Amino acid sequence: MQERTGINWMRLRAIIENVPSDLDRTKKKEPIKEKTRDKIYKRDKGVCFICGAVGEYGCKNPFNNSTGRHNIHHIIPNGKSADYNLITLCGHCHTVVHELLFVSGKWRYTRV
Repeated sequence: MQERTGINWMRLRAIIENVPSDLDRTKKKEPIKEKTRDKIYKRDKGVCFICGAVGEYGCKNPFNNSTGRHNIHHIIPNGKSADYNLITLCGHCHTVVHELLFVSGKWRYTRV
């Protein structure tokens, strides 16, 4: 089970506020290469940027007991997959960030 140190509300707020409102939604984000994904995960020491949950790929989600994993998140959703634009988030916080971006009008879900 992941242990969380608590939600860092300032970090969560900053992530949402720093996304521009005028994103070019026709532009697709760059896919993250596995090598980059591993590098970011190691850089962040497997700790969620927002809640401090320590986990690995395939760890359990303590909220619904499902198997989840830490994700590498694009800070600017349709931006580059460069180190400066990537952070580690647990599955729960990753969902929260995308929901808040959606509610704020800065992001929208599209069907694949």
